Amino acid sequence: MINPANVVKIFADRASNSLSSFASAASIVTNRECEVAELLCGVLESITNSHSHSIEVETTLDHELVDDELIDDIEDEDTDEETWDPDWNHDDEDKELCKQFSLDYMTKAINFYDEINPHTGKRKRRWETVKHQFRRIPHQSYLSRFRHYLEKHGTKKQKLEKINDYVFDMFERARENALPVHDIDLRRWALKKAMDESLHNFVASSYWLHSFKNKHNIISRKVTKVRDCWSVL
Repeated sequence: MINPANVVKIFADRASNSLSSFASAASIVTNRECEVAELLCGVLESITNSHSHSIEVETTLDHELVDDELIDDIEDEDTDEETWDPDWNHDDEDKELCKQFSLDYMTKAINFYDEINPHTGKRKRRWETVKHQFRRIPHQSYLSRFRHYLEKHGTKKQKLEKINDYVFDMFERARENALPVHDIDLRRWALKKAMDESLHNFVASSYWLHSFKNKHNIISRKVTKVRDCWSVL
């Protein structure tokens, strides 16, 4: 038979020693502290009244919240929220073009050049006008390179966005149903959707995983469960 008073005394003594660095002078009791106290009382009462018990601790991915139990596993480094997977094999020409011009810049330049005059049915602008508007483009031949790049990788970007949306939707559903989610689940969902989209070069790399979690503020959190066993008389 467990004596709750003894448990409380032992807990108070151990907490004062092991958590001394967090202890401070008496302060106003917060709502969060009341919730923790209620939770601990409920756990103690449940254990006291049960025949036996077990404690399970697991880690799951979840949305970032202001909570002392959260473990932020996202490194503090500056990364943009790009959806490209760097493990793709781009040819050297595409890599060089991507370094010089962003996908958005190339798209705007092509749209500007391709705009049609509704009265004549022909392009509204000549290359000289495009060159004046987009001064970083050194030669008209770059427009053909832009068009080729967008046809290849613009479609990939759209498919990657579909993958990200699908993975986030699966993550949301799992957490709404209180199901644990781990890195391997995010990768598995991403690879499944990539297969559906015929995006065979996508590998769900560590970089993609980090970018996805960083974009959606997803971190790791500990979840503790107390399971009681009741004797039947």
